[in-house]
Amino acid sequence: MKFWLRNLLILVGLLIVGVTWRRNQTAYYATFVSAPLDDGTQYTFLYPAHMRIVDSSRESVLLRYRAPISLQEKVSGWMRFGFAVKSLPMSSHDLSVHVSSQTKPFKNSREVEDWTLYVDDARSRKSFYLEDQYWGSERQHQARESKTIMESFRVLSPQTPALPPK
Repeated sequence: MKFWLRNLLILVGLLIVGVTWRRNQTAYYATFVSAPLDDGTQYTFLYPAHMRIVDSSRESVLLRYRAPISLQEKVSGWMRFGFAVKSLPMSSHDLSVHVSSQTKPFKNSREVEDWTLYVDDARSRKSFYLEDQYWGSERQHQARESKTIMESFRVLSPQTPALPPK
């Protein structure tokens, strides 16, 4: 009997390790490619694959992820508000990009301030503003994800081989 139980526990342990390993091997990031702007310029960046595009136009895009509320958060919300759920803590992640045109010439620049990326592109005379915001338990991913998102942001000139918008 001990032999059977030991083998069952080993099998369950291997199954858990396999599922966890497989989950970590799936694509974590997706690529966003904007529609061409008025001069043919596009921008692209990586974003966590679980996020969804909420709003998109040529000059802006908003991606959002709302984490499901855990049982622990529900119970603490019920206790806090006398069993009447008024406002539960929401875990979420918003990522937005805004583009503005400049009339005067300026230099190329790339600056990161807190969780915001500012990019000036002299060729297209456009400024790009990428803001990455995390709330609640999603903040635990902020340092790693924001760095990847901001480092991947690129402005593509019209001469760059065309990428289809996603």
